[in-house]
Amino acid sequence: MLRRKAYRCAGKYYFRMTTQNKSPALFSLIGILGGLLLCYGLICAESPAKPYYYAAGSFLMLVTAINFRILYFIVLEVILLSGHGSALLKLSPVISVSLPILLCIQLIIYYLLSKTYRDFYLFIGVIGIAIISIGFIVNNQLVFLIGSSFISLYAFFLYCKGIKIALLWATVNAIFALVALVKLGAVYT
Repeated sequence: MLRRKAYRCAGKYYFRMTTQNKSPALFSLIGILGGLLLCYGLICAESPAKPYYYAAGSFLMLVTAINFRILYFIVLEVILLSGHGSALLKLSPVISVSLPILLCIQLIIYYLLSKTYRDFYLFIGVIGIAIISIGFIVNNQLVFLIGSSFISLYAFFLYCKGIKIALLWATVNAIFALVALVKLGAVYT
């Protein structure tokens, strides 16, 4: 529901539209469903429907991030959705690889220009997104392990700061990191 909120600045009244989050439980359930779809896509072995699970899960988690207005997770899901969507649409390999990388470069430039790079945990989170974007190119489990661990660490930090929905991203990325660790163990044994 859109509402007009008035605020006063330098003797003048300004209005801006704000939204009220009337159903956080509904959007939390949508995010949980998205996380389950991502995890199911991760564990299903080379199924032809695997890109559909990833794209649908990323989209549902994007809807949740937009509802809770968490910019970091919005950007994360847009980058992941662009990578999964390009694979789903069977775009050329150059576009499939370059789209997440270019979005990640844009994210890094945004955070450098907004001077939020002094926050250590946010820096780790942004580096995690960059590493995950590189993972689209190299398809290496070690890269996915490091990127997912960094994103999970930042999400746990947000959860400890009081953003409860961040636990969803922390859990999903911890699962991704554990699966990558298991796959790495299978490769090196």
